[in-house]
Amino acid sequence: MPLWSLRAVQKWYRAVGTTACAALAWTIRVTLPPSCWYRAAFQLSRAMLPLFRPRRNWAWNGALSQAVFVNRVLSLLTRTGRPFPVPWRAEGLDLVRAAAACPRGLILCSAHLLPIKVACLALMDSGIPVDAAITDNPSVVDSLAVWGRIDRMPAIQAGRNVLLRTRSVLKQAVAVLLLADASPGAPLQPNIFRLAGRLQSRVVLFSAELRRDGIVAVRFFEVSTATPSFQMAALQAEMDRIRRG
Repeated sequence: MPLWSLRAVQKWYRAVGTTACAALAWTIRVTLPPSCWYRAAFQLSRAMLPLFRPRRNWAWNGALSQAVFVNRVLSLLTRTGRPFPVPWRAEGLDLVRAAAACPRGLILCSAHLLPIKVACLALMDSGIPVDAAITDNPSVVDSLAVWGRIDRMPAIQAGRNVLLRTRSVLKQAVAVLLLADASPGAPLQPNIFRLAGRLQSRVVLFSAELRRDGIVAVRFFEVSTATPSFQMAALQAEMDRIRRG
């Protein structure tokens, strides 16, 4: 999906989808047990997809557009404080476990690809600790909600001194998680990759993709050449693959 089309879908979502998502989440919450919440959100959002293509000449990635819708519904359902299962399948968890032993810290890096928080869920469900998620969401103070869980991931608010704070965390040989772009469709920023190079921290890239069967495919991977340019190119290629559908 070209970036202009992705932004058009996002604008339409903000205009129409917010109300639709809230109504759908409320209906699911009051009529179904938590064990059925995700499947209902996935199936009903697919039925509502025509709302998100008001112009037939738009380039279209139905799965990506559905992921935007499902992500919002999962956010609203998580706010109820009741846990519910979200199906995921992960590739590369053993790589993350090995990289977590790096004495100079581990950076888990991705971009705004929904539902990216299911990757956080996969890490938590697998018992892999993340000591800080870097976020620019102003509503986040010190922890991040993870879809389907009632416990949260520790977080650091992004700001002017975020690289200094990240540097101090990594020097404790722990793992941090962040997104390298400011918003969906924005260019990747090289700062965190350069910091990783200076500190000799391990960098593992990751992505999350909503599949046609409703399972979220999570992928953790490394590049053989650990330089900022190669890491950014690999992450960009993964984003482009998912956006093309």
